[in-house]
Amino acid sequence: MSFSLILTNSMFCSLASLLILPLLKRPEILYFKKGIPIWTITLLIIGKMLIPFEFPFTYTLASKNILPTINMIGSIDLIKSIRVGSILVYIWISISALLFIFIIIKDFKLIHLLSMIPDTDNKEILYKLLNICNQKQIKHKPKVIQLDINNGPFVAGLCNLTIVLPTKLTENETNFILLHELEHCKQHHNLIKAFTELVTIIYWWNPIVWLLHRAIIRALETHADTNVLRNLNLKSSLCYLETLLNVSKRMHKNESTNLVLPFSLKDNMIEYRINMALKYKYTNKEKRISFYYLIPLVISLCFLIISFSFTFEPYNVSARKISGTFTIQPDNDYFVLRQDKLYDLYLNGKYVATITSIPEDLRNINIHK
Repeated sequence: MSFSLILTNSMFCSLASLLILPLLKRPEILYFKKGIPIWTITLLIIGKMLIPFEFPFTYTLASKNILPTINMIGSIDLIKSIRVGSILVYIWISISALLFIFIIIKDFKLIHLLSMIPDTDNKEILYKLLNICNQKQIKHKPKVIQLDINNGPFVAGLCNLTIVLPTKLTENETNFILLHELEHCKQHHNLIKAFTELVTIIYWWNPIVWLLHRAIIRALETHADTNVLRNLNLKSSLCYLETLLNVSKRMHKNESTNLVLPFSLKDNMIEYRINMALKYKYTNKEKRISFYYLIPLVISLCFLIISFSFTFEPYNVSARKISGTFTIQPDNDYFVLRQDKLYDLYLNGKYVATITSIPEDLRNINIHK
C-alpha cells in the first residue's frame, strides 16, 4: 500500500462524500427505500477509506505533475537524513494513535460502568420495551437502566446495547424515547457511528471527513425521528416533538462518548431535528423522490467505482535517464530484415540500432525485407 494509493483513494472518496452531504440532510432521502440507497453508498465510502487497497483489477494511471511534485517535497532532507515525508507520516500516525487511545479509554469506562448497573425493575418500562421490540421485530432486546441524572437519555454500546433513561420521565416521554432509541438499535446506528468515528480518527487531517462525520451523526438522529414519526398521527407527532424539547430543557450539557447516541443533543441539533421532522411530516411524506436527488447518488457511486478501478502513481523520468533514449512511432518507424537474420531499426528514415530479435511490445512495427 503506497502513499499515492492512500492519497488518490482519499480524493475519490472525498468527492463522493461531497455529493452525498446535502442528501444526508433530506429526510425524504433517508426514508426513500428504507434508507438503503443513501446508507449503502455512505457505508461504501467509509469502507473504502478504511480499506484503501489496490485490487487485481485496479488499473494504474501515471501522474506526471502533482504526485511527482508531492514526492519531491516529501524527499527533502531536514535533519540528519530525516525527510519531510517521514515527519508528516509520523505526525499523522501519532495523532491518530492518541485519538484512538483516548476514545477507547473513554468508551471503555462508560461501557464498564453501565455493565455494573442492573436492569430496571420498572414493569411498565419492561412491558413497553417488549411491545416495541415485537412491533419493530427486534430479536435482541437491549438492556434498559434508569439513573437519577440530568443528562438526556441515550443508547450506548456496539453489540450489547444499553438504553439509559432518566428516572424523571412521564409515561408519554418514556414511550417516545423508547421508540426513538429502539429505532437506533434496529437500524444498527451505533455501528455506523463507530465506523464513522474510526474514519475520522484516521483521516483527522481531511476537512471533508469531518463534514461527513457531522452530517452522518445528524442523519442518524433524523433517520430515527423519521421512522418514529411515520407511524404516528398528527397529535402524537406533536407530543413527540414536545418530548424532545422538554427533555432537552432538563438536561445539562455533557461530554458524550463515541459509542453513544443521545436522544437530545445540543440546542442547535434539537432545532435541526425539529425542523427536519416537521419538514418530513408535513411536506415530503407523500411525495415521490425528485429525480434530481438521485443524480448525486449516481455520480457519487461512479466516483466509488472509479476508486476501485483506478489509482494514480507518480511517474517522472530524470534527465539523466532520458539521455540516450528515444520514442518509437509505429506509423513512421520500421525494421529492415537483413540477410544475416538481424533487424535494423530506422526512426524517421534514419538508422538507429541493430537487434537480434523483435521484442513482443514492438511486434506492431512494420518489417521491410
